[in-house]
Amino acid sequence: VYRGYDVITNKIPEDEREGVPHHLLGFVDETQEYTVQNYERDAIKKIEEIHNRGRWPILVGGTHYYLQSTLFIKNLIADDNGLKGPASDEGKYKGMTNEELHRRLEEVDPAMAQRWHPNNRRKILRSLEVFDSTGRPHSDWIRETDDARRSKELLKYPLCLFWLYSDFEVLDRRLAERARQMARASLGVMYNYAGTGDSCIGSWLRNGLFDDLRRFRRRQMQDSLTLAVPVYTKGICQAIGIDADEDPTANRMLEQGLEDMAASNRQYSRRQVSWLRNKLLPICNLTQGKDVKAHAYLLDATDLTKWDSQCRDQAVDIAKRFIRNEALPNPASLSDIARRVLDEIKPPRSTLDLNKYRCDVCSKSAGEAKDGKAREVILHGEEEYSKHLKSRQHRKNVQYKKM
Repeated sequence: VYRGYDVITNKIPEDEREGVPHHLLGFVDETQEYTVQNYERDAIKKIEEIHNRGRWPILVGGTHYYLQSTLFIKNLIADDNGLKGPASDEGKYKGMTNEELHRRLEEVDPAMAQRWHPNNRRKILRSLEVFDSTGRPHSDWIRETDDARRSKELLKYPLCLFWLYSDFEVLDRRLAERARQMARASLGVMYNYAGTGDSCIGSWLRNGLFDDLRRFRRRQMQDSLTLAVPVYTKGICQAIGIDADEDPTANRMLEQGLEDMAASNRQYSRRQVSWLRNKLLPICNLTQGKDVKAHAYLLDATDLTKWDSQCRDQAVDIAKRFIRNEALPNPASLSDIARRVLDEIKPPRSTLDLNKYRCDVCSKSAGEAKDGKAREVILHGEEEYSKHLKSRQHRKNVQYKKM
Protein backbone atom coordinates (compact mmCIF):
# COMPACT_ATOMS: atom_id res chain seq x y z
CA VAL A 1 0.00 0.00 0.00
CA TYR A 2 2.95 2.36 0.55
CA ARG A 3 4.03 4.74 -2.18
CA GLY A 4 7.47 4.06 -3.64
CA TYR A 5 9.93 1.30 -2.67
CA ASP A 6 8.29 -0.93 -5.27
CA VAL A 7 11.01 -3.58 -5.09
CA ILE A 8 11.35 -4.16 -1.36
CA THR A 9 7.58 -4.07 -0.89
CA ASN A 10 7.12 -6.62 -3.71
CA LYS A 11 4.62 -4.69 -5.80
CA ILE A 12 3.72 -6.50 -8.99
CA PRO A 13 5.21 -4.42 -11.85
CA GLU A 14 2.87 -2.54 -14.15
CA ASP A 15 3.88 -4.59 -17.21
CA GLU A 16 3.03 -7.85 -15.42
CA ARG A 17 -0.55 -6.84 -14.54
CA GLU A 18 -1.73 -7.72 -18.06
CA GLY A 19 -4.24 -4.89 -18.12
CA VAL A 20 -6.05 -6.13 -15.00
CA PRO A 21 -6.89 -3.25 -12.63
CA HIS A 22 -4.99 -3.54 -9.33
CA HIS A 23 -6.26 -1.57 -6.36
CA LEU A 24 -4.76 -0.26 -3.10
CA LEU A 25 -1.16 -0.27 -4.37
CA GLY A 26 1.21 2.64 -3.75
CA PHE A 27 -1.35 5.11 -2.42
CA VAL A 28 -0.21 5.65 1.20
CA ASP A 29 2.68 7.94 2.13
CA GLU A 30 5.41 6.14 4.08
CA THR A 31 5.16 8.65 6.92
CA GLN A 32 1.58 7.59 7.63
CA GLU A 33 0.58 4.76 9.94
CA TYR A 34 -1.69 2.38 8.03
CA THR A 35 -3.57 -0.01 10.29
CA VAL A 36 -5.80 -3.01 9.71
CA GLN A 37 -8.78 -0.73 10.32
CA ASN A 38 -7.60 1.58 7.52
CA TYR A 39 -7.21 -1.38 5.17
CA GLU A 40 -10.63 -2.78 6.04
CA ARG A 41 -12.26 0.59 5.32
CA ASP A 42 -10.45 1.10 2.01
CA ALA A 43 -10.82 -2.51 0.83
CA ILE A 44 -14.55 -2.62 1.52
CA LYS A 45 -15.01 0.63 -0.38
CA LYS A 46 -13.22 -0.89 -3.39
CA ILE A 47 -15.16 -4.16 -3.10
CA GLU A 48 -18.45 -2.27 -3.17
CA GLU A 49 -17.31 -0.22 -6.19
CA ILE A 50 -16.38 -3.40 -8.08
CA HIS A 51 -19.66 -5.10 -7.15
CA ASN A 52 -21.57 -2.05 -8.38
CA ARG A 53 -19.89 -2.47 -11.78
CA GLY A 54 -21.09 -6.07 -11.95
CA ARG A 55 -17.58 -7.48 -11.52
CA TRP A 56 -15.97 -9.84 -8.99
CA PRO A 57 -13.14 -8.63 -6.72
CA ILE A 58 -10.14 -10.90 -6.10
CA LEU A 59 -8.24 -10.29 -2.87
CA VAL A 60 -4.61 -11.44 -3.12
CA GLY A 61 -2.00 -11.59 -0.43
CA GLY A 62 -0.39 -13.32 2.46
CA THR A 63 -1.38 -10.93 5.25
CA HIS A 64 -4.26 -13.10 6.37
CA TYR A 65 -5.14 -10.96 9.38
CA TYR A 66 -5.97 -8.04 7.08
CA LEU A 67 -7.95 -10.20 4.67
CA GLN A 68 -9.86 -11.93 7.47
CA SER A 69 -10.73 -8.60 9.08
CA THR A 70 -12.06 -7.36 5.74
CA LEU A 71 -14.15 -10.40 4.80
CA PHE A 72 -15.57 -11.48 8.14
CA ILE A 73 -17.96 -9.59 10.35
CA LYS A 74 -15.94 -7.78 12.96
CA ASN A 75 -15.55 -9.10 16.47
CA LEU A 76 -17.56 -7.26 19.08
CA ILE A 77 -14.44 -5.49 20.34
CA ALA A 78 -14.22 -3.07 17.45
CA ASP A 79 -12.35 0.00 16.36
CA ASP A 80 -15.23 2.24 17.37
CA ASN A 81 -14.62 1.20 20.98
CA GLY A 82 -11.30 3.02 20.80
CA LEU A 83 -9.10 -0.09 20.61
CA LYS A 84 -6.39 0.55 18.06
CA GLY A 85 -3.09 -1.23 17.73
CA PRO A 86 -1.26 -3.39 20.26
CA ALA A 87 -1.33 -2.98 24.02
CA SER A 88 0.95 -0.22 25.25
CA ASP A 89 2.89 0.46 28.44
CA GLU A 90 2.12 4.15 28.07
CA GLY A 91 -0.47 5.99 30.14
CA LYS A 92 -1.51 5.19 33.67
CA TYR A 93 0.05 1.72 33.65
CA LYS A 94 3.52 2.95 32.82
CA GLY A 95 5.98 1.93 35.50
CA MET A 96 3.75 -0.70 37.11
CA THR A 97 5.23 -4.13 37.71
CA ASN A 98 3.73 -7.28 36.23
CA GLU A 99 2.50 -8.27 39.66
CA GLU A 100 0.74 -4.91 40.15
CA LEU A 101 -0.87 -5.12 36.72
CA HIS A 102 -2.13 -8.64 37.40
CA ARG A 103 -3.62 -7.58 40.75
CA ARG A 104 -5.42 -4.72 39.00
CA LEU A 105 -6.81 -7.14 36.41
CA GLU A 106 -8.02 -9.46 39.20
CA GLU A 107 -10.04 -6.53 40.56
CA VAL A 108 -11.79 -5.61 37.29
CA ASP A 109 -11.85 -8.92 35.40
CA PRO A 110 -11.12 -12.04 37.49
CA ALA A 111 -11.82 -14.37 34.56
CA MET A 112 -9.11 -12.80 32.39
CA ALA A 113 -6.74 -12.63 35.34
CA GLN A 114 -7.18 -16.37 35.68
CA ARG A 115 -6.59 -16.85 31.96
CA TRP A 116 -3.35 -14.86 31.64
CA HIS A 117 -0.07 -15.83 33.24
CA PRO A 118 0.99 -13.13 35.76
CA ASN A 119 4.11 -12.42 33.67
CA ASN A 120 2.24 -12.07 30.36
CA ARG A 121 2.40 -8.31 30.52
CA ARG A 122 1.23 -7.61 26.97
CA LYS A 123 -2.00 -9.60 27.28
CA ILE A 124 -2.75 -8.28 30.77
CA LEU A 125 -2.35 -4.74 29.45
CA ARG A 126 -4.67 -5.54 26.56
CA SER A 127 -7.41 -6.80 28.87
CA LEU A 128 -7.04 -3.71 31.05
CA GLU A 129 -7.28 -1.47 27.99
CA VAL A 130 -10.49 -3.21 26.92
CA PHE A 131 -12.00 -2.57 30.33
CA ASP A 132 -10.82 1.07 30.42
CA SER A 133 -12.02 1.78 26.86
CA THR A 134 -15.41 0.08 27.01
CA GLY A 135 -16.31 0.02 30.71
CA ARG A 136 -16.90 -3.73 30.45
CA PRO A 137 -14.64 -6.68 31.28
CA HIS A 138 -12.73 -8.21 28.42
CA SER A 139 -14.20 -11.62 29.32
CA ASP A 140 -17.74 -10.30 28.70
CA TRP A 141 -16.80 -9.26 25.17
CA ILE A 142 -15.21 -12.64 24.49
CA ARG A 143 -18.29 -14.54 25.69
CA GLU A 144 -20.52 -12.42 23.44
CA THR A 145 -18.17 -12.99 20.50
CA ASP A 146 -18.30 -16.76 21.03
CA ASP A 147 -22.11 -16.63 21.24
CA ALA A 148 -22.28 -14.54 18.06
CA ARG A 149 -20.14 -17.05 16.18
CA ARG A 150 -22.61 -19.78 16.97
CA SER A 151 -25.81 -17.88 16.25
CA LYS A 152 -25.08 -15.14 13.70
CA GLU A 153 -23.69 -14.77 10.20
CA LEU A 154 -19.90 -14.60 10.06
CA LEU A 155 -19.14 -13.40 6.52
CA LYS A 156 -19.84 -10.07 4.88
CA TYR A 157 -19.72 -11.67 1.40
CA PRO A 158 -19.81 -15.19 -0.08
CA LEU A 159 -16.21 -16.33 -0.31
CA CYS A 160 -14.20 -18.72 -2.47
CA LEU A 161 -10.72 -19.10 -0.97
CA PHE A 162 -7.67 -20.64 -2.68
CA TRP A 163 -4.66 -21.58 -0.56
CA LEU A 164 -1.56 -22.09 -2.70
CA TYR A 165 0.17 -24.75 -0.65
CA SER A 166 3.79 -25.88 -0.86
CA ASP A 167 5.70 -28.47 1.12
CA PHE A 168 7.98 -26.63 3.56
CA GLU A 169 11.13 -28.43 2.44
CA VAL A 170 10.51 -27.41 -1.16
CA LEU A 171 9.45 -23.90 -0.17
CA ASP A 172 12.61 -23.38 1.90
CA ARG A 173 14.77 -24.39 -1.08
CA ARG A 174 12.93 -21.90 -3.28
CA LEU A 175 13.45 -19.10 -0.78
CA ALA A 176 17.15 -19.96 -0.40
CA GLU A 177 17.61 -20.07 -4.18
CA ARG A 178 15.83 -16.77 -4.48
CA ALA A 179 18.38 -15.18 -2.13
CA ARG A 180 21.30 -16.82 -3.98
CA GLN A 181 20.07 -15.50 -7.30
CA MET A 182 19.90 -12.03 -5.82
CA ALA A 183 23.47 -12.32 -4.59
CA ARG A 184 24.79 -13.68 -7.90
CA ALA A 185 23.09 -11.20 -10.15
CA SER A 186 22.78 -8.14 -7.85
CA LEU A 187 19.18 -7.88 -8.93
CA GLY A 188 16.00 -6.85 -7.19
CA VAL A 189 13.57 -9.20 -5.50
CA MET A 190 11.05 -11.32 -7.37
CA TYR A 191 7.36 -10.75 -7.06
CA ASN A 192 6.31 -13.47 -4.62
CA TYR A 193 2.89 -14.95 -5.24
CA ALA A 194 0.96 -16.03 -2.15
CA GLY A 195 3.85 -17.67 -0.32
CA THR A 196 4.92 -20.21 -2.96
CA GLY A 197 8.40 -18.68 -3.07
CA ASP A 198 8.44 -18.42 -6.88
CA SER A 199 8.11 -15.55 -9.28
CA CYS A 200 4.56 -15.11 -10.48
CA ILE A 201 5.71 -14.22 -13.98
CA GLY A 202 9.45 -14.50 -13.56
CA SER A 203 10.77 -11.07 -14.48
CA TRP A 204 13.44 -9.36 -12.41
CA LEU A 205 13.63 -5.69 -11.48
CA ARG A 206 17.24 -4.92 -12.27
CA ASN A 207 19.21 -2.78 -9.80
CA GLY A 208 16.02 -1.75 -8.05
CA LEU A 209 16.70 -3.32 -4.65
CA PHE A 210 19.71 -1.21 -3.74
CA ASP A 211 18.19 1.97 -5.13
CA ASP A 212 15.24 1.37 -2.81
CA LEU A 213 17.51 0.63 0.14
CA ARG A 214 19.64 3.75 -0.36
CA ARG A 215 16.53 5.89 -0.69
CA PHE A 216 15.04 4.20 2.37
CA ARG A 217 18.14 5.00 4.40
CA ARG A 218 18.18 8.64 3.33
CA ARG A 219 14.58 9.02 4.45
CA GLN A 220 15.25 7.11 7.67
CA MET A 221 18.05 9.50 8.59
CA GLN A 222 15.69 12.45 8.55
CA ASP A 223 14.98 13.16 12.18
CA SER A 224 11.41 14.26 11.57
CA LEU A 225 10.41 11.03 9.78
CA THR A 226 8.82 8.03 11.50
CA LEU A 227 8.87 5.03 9.20
CA ALA A 228 6.19 2.32 9.12
CA VAL A 229 8.72 -0.40 10.02
CA PRO A 230 6.32 -3.41 9.70
CA VAL A 231 6.30 -2.92 5.91
CA TYR A 232 9.93 -4.01 5.68
CA THR A 233 11.52 -7.28 6.69
CA LYS A 234 14.23 -7.34 9.28
CA GLY A 235 16.76 -8.62 6.75
CA ILE A 236 16.12 -5.75 4.34
CA CYS A 237 16.49 -3.20 7.12
CA GLN A 238 19.84 -4.70 8.08
CA ALA A 239 20.95 -4.60 4.45
CA ILE A 240 20.55 -0.82 4.44
CA GLY A 241 24.18 -0.66 5.63
CA ILE A 242 25.32 -1.68 2.11
CA ASP A 243 26.13 1.38 0.07
CA ALA A 244 29.53 1.85 -1.57
CA ASP A 245 30.94 -0.94 -3.77
CA GLU A 246 34.46 -0.09 -2.71
CA ASP A 247 33.65 -0.88 0.94
CA PRO A 248 35.70 -4.05 1.71
CA THR A 249 32.95 -5.30 4.00
CA ALA A 250 30.18 -4.79 1.44
CA ASN A 251 30.17 -8.35 0.10
CA ARG A 252 30.10 -9.78 3.60
CA MET A 253 27.27 -7.45 4.60
CA LEU A 254 25.38 -8.31 1.41
CA GLU A 255 25.69 -12.02 2.15
CA GLN A 256 24.51 -11.57 5.73
CA GLY A 257 21.63 -9.34 4.68
CA LEU A 258 20.43 -11.86 2.10
CA GLU A 259 20.71 -14.70 4.62
CA ASP A 260 18.62 -12.67 7.05
CA MET A 261 16.10 -11.93 4.33
CA ALA A 262 15.75 -15.60 3.44
CA ALA A 263 15.39 -16.53 7.13
CA SER A 264 12.76 -13.86 7.60
CA ASN A 265 10.84 -15.16 4.58
CA ARG A 266 10.96 -18.70 5.95
CA GLN A 267 9.65 -17.53 9.31
CA TYR A 268 6.91 -15.51 7.65
CA SER A 269 5.83 -18.49 5.55
CA ARG A 270 5.46 -20.50 8.77
CA ARG A 271 3.30 -17.77 10.31
CA GLN A 272 1.15 -17.66 7.18
CA VAL A 273 0.46 -21.39 7.35
CA SER A 274 -0.16 -21.25 11.11
CA TRP A 275 -2.76 -18.51 10.63
CA LEU A 276 -4.48 -20.47 7.87
CA ARG A 277 -4.58 -23.71 9.85
CA ASN A 278 -5.54 -22.29 13.24
CA LYS A 279 -7.62 -19.20 12.47
CA LEU A 280 -8.79 -18.64 8.91
CA LEU A 281 -9.77 -22.16 7.82
CA PRO A 282 -11.49 -23.07 11.12
CA ILE A 283 -13.73 -20.01 10.89
CA CYS A 284 -14.37 -20.75 7.19
CA ASN A 285 -15.60 -24.19 8.25
CA LEU A 286 -17.98 -22.57 10.75
CA THR A 287 -19.79 -20.79 7.91
CA GLN A 288 -21.08 -24.09 6.46
CA GLY A 289 -24.12 -23.87 8.72
CA LYS A 290 -24.81 -20.25 7.75
CA ASP A 291 -26.56 -18.58 4.82
CA VAL A 292 -23.35 -16.87 3.66
CA LYS A 293 -20.63 -19.50 3.20
CA ALA A 294 -16.89 -19.67 2.66
CA HIS A 295 -15.55 -22.38 0.36
CA ALA A 296 -11.86 -23.02 1.04
CA TYR A 297 -9.66 -24.99 -1.36
CA LEU A 298 -6.03 -26.10 -1.08
CA LEU A 299 -4.10 -26.12 -4.37
CA ASP A 300 -0.85 -28.10 -4.33
CA ALA A 301 1.92 -25.86 -5.71
CA THR A 302 4.78 -28.05 -4.49
CA ASP A 303 5.67 -29.30 -7.99
CA LEU A 304 5.51 -26.31 -10.31
CA THR A 305 5.89 -28.49 -13.40
CA LYS A 306 2.30 -29.49 -12.64
CA TRP A 307 1.10 -25.93 -12.07
CA ASP A 308 -1.44 -25.93 -14.90
CA SER A 309 -3.16 -29.17 -13.87
CA GLN A 310 -2.90 -28.92 -10.07
CA CYS A 311 -3.41 -25.18 -9.57
CA ARG A 312 -4.47 -23.01 -12.49
CA ASP A 313 -7.03 -25.24 -14.21
CA GLN A 314 -8.64 -26.37 -10.95
CA ALA A 315 -8.86 -22.81 -9.63
CA VAL A 316 -10.36 -21.42 -12.84
CA ASP A 317 -12.98 -24.20 -12.99
CA ILE A 318 -13.98 -23.75 -9.32
CA ALA A 319 -14.06 -19.95 -9.61
CA LYS A 320 -16.37 -20.12 -12.64
CA ARG A 321 -18.71 -22.48 -10.81
CA PHE A 322 -18.66 -20.21 -7.76
CA ILE A 323 -19.54 -17.12 -9.83
CA ARG A 324 -22.37 -19.00 -11.59
CA ASN A 325 -23.64 -20.28 -8.24
CA GLU A 326 -23.23 -23.90 -9.37
CA ALA A 327 -22.44 -26.96 -7.26
CA LEU A 328 -18.83 -26.92 -6.05
CA PRO A 329 -16.50 -29.91 -5.60
CA ASN A 330 -15.58 -31.27 -2.18
CA PRO A 331 -12.35 -29.45 -1.16
CA ALA A 332 -10.80 -32.73 0.03
CA SER A 333 -11.27 -34.29 -3.42
CA LEU A 334 -8.73 -32.10 -5.23
CA SER A 335 -5.62 -34.03 -4.13
CA ASP A 336 -4.21 -36.33 -1.48
CA ILE A 337 -2.40 -33.43 0.18
CA ALA A 338 -5.62 -31.39 0.22
CA ARG A 339 -7.46 -34.22 1.94
CA ARG A 340 -4.71 -34.75 4.51
CA VAL A 341 -4.18 -31.08 5.41
CA LEU A 342 -7.87 -30.11 5.45
CA ASP A 343 -8.77 -33.14 7.57
CA GLU A 344 -6.35 -31.85 10.21
CA ILE A 345 -8.19 -28.52 10.58
CA LYS A 346 -9.79 -28.40 14.00
CA PRO A 347 -12.86 -26.37 15.04
CA PRO A 348 -11.95 -22.99 16.53
CA ARG A 349 -11.46 -23.13 20.27
CA SER A 350 -13.45 -20.95 22.60
CA THR A 351 -11.47 -17.78 23.05
CA LEU A 352 -12.20 -17.80 26.79
CA ASP A 353 -10.25 -20.86 27.95
CA LEU A 354 -9.89 -20.69 31.74
CA ASN A 355 -8.33 -24.13 32.13
CA LYS A 356 -4.95 -24.42 33.79
CA TYR A 357 -2.41 -27.09 32.88
CA ARG A 358 0.52 -28.34 34.95
CA CYS A 359 3.59 -29.55 33.07
CA ASP A 360 4.93 -32.51 35.03
CA VAL A 361 8.05 -32.64 32.90
CA CYS A 362 9.17 -29.08 33.59
CA SER A 363 7.88 -28.79 37.17
CA LYS A 364 10.51 -29.62 39.77
CA SER A 365 10.34 -30.67 43.40
CA ALA A 366 12.63 -29.08 45.99
CA GLY A 367 14.91 -32.12 45.75
CA GLU A 368 15.20 -31.84 41.94
CA ALA A 369 15.85 -28.10 41.81
CA LYS A 370 19.44 -26.85 42.02
CA ASP A 371 18.49 -24.08 44.41
CA GLY A 372 16.38 -26.39 46.57
CA LYS A 373 13.16 -24.54 45.78
CA ALA A 374 10.15 -26.33 44.33
CA ARG A 375 8.96 -24.94 41.02
CA GLU A 376 5.60 -25.61 39.39
CA VAL A 377 5.09 -24.80 35.72
CA ILE A 378 1.43 -23.85 35.25
CA LEU A 379 0.09 -22.92 31.83
CA HIS A 380 -3.06 -20.85 31.39
CA GLY A 381 -5.32 -22.16 28.63
CA GLU A 382 -4.89 -24.79 25.94
CA GLU A 383 -3.17 -22.39 23.53
CA GLU A 384 -0.46 -21.47 26.05
CA TYR A 385 -0.05 -25.12 27.03
CA SER A 386 0.32 -26.21 23.38
CA LYS A 387 2.98 -23.56 22.79
CA HIS A 388 4.85 -24.70 25.90
CA LEU A 389 4.91 -28.32 24.71
CA LYS A 390 6.59 -27.18 21.50
CA SER A 391 9.12 -24.94 23.27
CA ARG A 392 12.83 -25.66 23.21
CA GLN A 393 13.07 -25.80 27.01
CA HIS A 394 10.28 -28.36 27.30
CA ARG A 395 11.82 -30.58 24.62
CA LYS A 396 15.18 -30.30 26.37
CA ASN A 397 13.62 -31.35 29.67
CA VAL A 398 11.92 -34.31 27.98
CA GLN A 399 15.26 -35.52 26.63
CA TYR A 400 16.94 -34.98 30.01
CA LYS A 401 14.35 -37.09 31.85
CA LYS A 402 14.77 -39.89 29.33
CA MET A 403 18.48 -40.19 30.18
